[in-house]
Amino acid sequence: KKDEPAAKFKGQLPANWKKLGLSDEQVQSVYKVQGKYNEEIDKLDAKIKELKAAMDKERRAILTAEQKKRLEEILLGKDK
Repeated sequence: KKDEPAAKFKGQLPANWKKLGLSDEQVQSVYKVQGKYNEEIDKLDAKIKELKAAMDKERRAILTAEQKKRLEEILLGKDK
């Protein structure tokens, strides 16, 4: 409806942007732009995490059983 105010976007301004004296309209525009990209960024972050896990699995497959055991000891801080 025309009488109702537009939905307000929520978010967080980039570092130091609060010091710029942005109008409410500018703040809402920044939040809108961030919302536009955040979903895609989240998807790409998830894909990166997935690829890193796959890479780690393949790298560990190269190790011998003894090397895997030694790596676990090192990672658990038992390498003293």
